[in-house]
Amino acid sequence: MQCFWVVNSYLLANAVFQPSLNALSATLGRGRVLLVCVSLFVLGSIVSCFSPTMSGVIAGRAISGIGAAGCRAIGIVLAASSFPTSVQTRYIAALEVSQAVGFIFGPLIGGAFAQARSWVSRDTLALEEALSNITDSDGYSSSTFPSLSWRAL
Repeated sequence: MQCFWVVNSYLLANAVFQPSLNALSATLGRGRVLLVCVSLFVLGSIVSCFSPTMSGVIAGRAISGIGAAGCRAIGIVLAASSFPTSVQTRYIAALEVSQAVGFIFGPLIGGAFAQARSWVSRDTLALEEALSNITDSDGYSSSTFPSLSWRAL
């Protein structure tokens, strides 16, 4: 039963906190809230990664879900507000497609890698995931879309 909550705690936290974090970003500033959300995602990944119990993994996944909710909601708002109306749908679609590709192929590639390399622990993979989300939290590389840099927030 606890394995059920590992996945669903992330999804539930993500769904519940998206609207409130989006509203909070309009009040406090998108840059500040996005930075807090990325930090929460990393913190949740670290908690899940080093937890000795399944309850700790579930709590870490819930914390990661809160952070991911803000990253996703604020990323869409940033894409919508950074580009002209005529091309907004293209950039939002690119953001959604990149996330869908990651959701589909990430577990497949990670599972194949973990199966081929028995020395890789789940702690190492979770920490790598958390650290990779620091550098590209909104799905766009700053070299491709310079208007979405951290300084612009």
